[in-house]
Amino acid sequence: MDCVRDILLQWGPAKHLAREIGVDSTVIRQWKARGRVPARYWLAIVETADRQGIGGVTLERLAELHAGRLPGRGQSEHDSLSVPP
Repeated sequence: MDCVRDILLQWGPAKHLAREIGVDSTVIRQWKARGRVPARYWLAIVETADRQGIGGVTLERLAELHAGRLPGRGQSEHDSLSVPP
């Protein structure tokens, strides 16, 4: 899972995850389109994935994806404190 959308697709149709975490399915579709999930829903998503045996969905992974970092790539361009020449 290389992006937030990949994580959200693990539940199939948006209505399945929406029902599990108590939001409307249009909310899930908006998150997929934006590639971002509000942090207040991360724990519910992780817990739902764990209950349903969906691997690779962790708070750490969500944080990495939202920060623009992938394992092994180090800092994203937004994390750099240096100013380009």
